[in-house]
Amino acid sequence: MAAVIAVSWPYVLASGDSREALVSSASWGSIVLIVAVISGYARRISGEAVRERELALDRLSRLSDANTLLSRCIG
Repeated sequence: MAAVIAVSWPYVLASGDSREALVSSASWGSIVLIVAVISGYARRISGEAVRERELALDRLSRLSDANTLLSRCIG
């Protein structure tokens, strides 16, 4: 949000038609903010997937160890 304001404010002040400059700034600023929100959400989802994968691999490792111990006891 700060970056959008930092870029838009000088553009609006230097523009001859401030109404058009505000509309233009609001348009690209909203796009930038939407991209930021979507990127943050994707990062969170990706982080959750990595954690779930690590948990699954840990469970698989423990099951493999238990299977090895059982096969040694039986055989």
